[in-house]
Amino acid sequence: MINKKQIQFINSLVHKKYRKQHACFVAEGSKLVEELLSSRLATESVFALPGWMQNHHQLLSEKNISVIETSEKELGRISSLKTANQALAVIKIPSPVFDPLLASQQIILMLDKISDPGNLGTIIRTADWFGIHHVICSPDTVDLYNPKTVQATMGSIARVNVYYLDLKKTLGSIDKNVPVYGSLLQGKPLKENRFSNKGIIIIGNEAHGISPDLWPYISDPVFIPPSISGGSGSLRPESLNASVAAAILCYELRRNAVGV
Repeated sequence: MINKKQIQFINSLVHKKYRKQHACFVAEGSKLVEELLSSRLATESVFALPGWMQNHHQLLSEKNISVIETSEKELGRISSLKTANQALAVIKIPSPVFDPLLASQQIILMLDKISDPGNLGTIIRTADWFGIHHVICSPDTVDLYNPKTVQATMGSIARVNVYYLDLKKTLGSIDKNVPVYGSLLQGKPLKENRFSNKGIIIIGNEAHGISPDLWPYISDPVFIPPSISGGSGSLRPESLNASVAAAILCYELRRNAVGV
């Protein structure tokens, strides 16, 4: 049975203030909880239906964590989903430390003021798909541990290191020979670019793109051209969704990178 104090604690983690205070976040759903339990992340506690606990008995027995059996009604009281799933876990927030030398060895995503939780989660999932293990976020990017972001990562949150850093200082700390790619209207069309298998890809804000104060650090501006026809009539979208732009750039880089 879950008690009142536990309910209050879990519900408080919906808010960034309390996630930071307790250094914990919530993950919901059978598959997501199973993935995180099997990952490098530390789990503080699990709240689950009896059937789920039985089906995952071996995994739970391997972990030194608190496991609380709950009813569907109780799970609904601590869930942030419209329909509560079978399991909920409280996970400890990791504290990775970024090494600037990583940019000289592999591809790193850098996110500038991403404001939508779903977009951030999808970008983390995209990075994981393309084997990108490090993502740097500006301090004003939406919180990684927002419940909507956690859900959107589909478990990739456990495999990608995410840092919140000052982007200008970070770009200034890396080797000057490391390429920095960024999507700009004045950039070279995507198919004309030659990519490296190391460096930084900057993804800009959904509405405003990459901040102008970061432009001087971009050594390789890239333009993702729209369809020539522009679809029906002469109208076309003003810009791509941030997560879509990230996926296109990651794909093209992995496909054409020199040295891969």
